[in-house]
Amino acid sequence: MSIDSKLTDEQNITFILLDKLNWNTDAAKIAVEFISGDELKQRLFNVYYDRIDSGVDVTDRTNQAIASAKSALVLFPDDGAGN
Repeated sequence: MSIDSKLTDEQNITFILLDKLNWNTDAAKIAVEFISGDELKQRLFNVYYDRIDSGVDVTDRTNQAIASAKSALVLFPDDGAGN
């Protein structure tokens, strides 16, 4: 999935997530809410999502990836922007 220069950064993130999550809009809503346009959260989500067994339901896999990403976020110092 390529990035479209005609879309905003957040629209591109959402479009890429929809594709990654097999166009499951419920799972995408959960992921978009967690990521909130934050590139670090997006990267962590992607890494953990890809590590989870693909036989798991997309929504469950999304929730597991978010839980793991949240745990990993504590390893990154606050950048002062409230992220």
